[in-house]
Amino acid sequence: MTDIDLEVHRATEALLREAFGYLLRLPAVPTTVDLARKIRSHLDNPRAIAASTVLEGTAASQRWDAVARTGVTRYLPSGIPELVVSASRDEARVSSPAAQTFGRSARGREFAKELTQQLAVGVTIELRPRTN
Repeated sequence: MTDIDLEVHRATEALLREAFGYLLRLPAVPTTVDLARKIRSHLDNPRAIAASTVLEGTAASQRWDAVARTGVTRYLPSGIPELVVSASRDEARVSSPAAQTFGRSARGREFAKELTQQLAVGVTIELRPRTN
């Protein structure tokens, strides 16, 4: 789904709510009451609400992905990234998959010390468009 799909979905929901409100103002004849009940049932349906929530999350993720950039300092011989930066607009996340892999072992403490020293001096990481 794209952001355009989300806007269409929002517009459709708003139109349904408007139609529902209009039907409530009409004389209460069986056809009008039945249609109003169907619209209210749809708007209150947990599956419809969940679908809207998923669509909102997907659109937010797509907006983040569209401007997200990532970079890696280098890979260890095992193929694990030493340091990863993910940035989008005014937010950046720095992590070390290698440090997470080593954990609190002696090698992990040694690696964390080396990494801290590198960061204290400054590390330049080229950021590129994020690929999934």
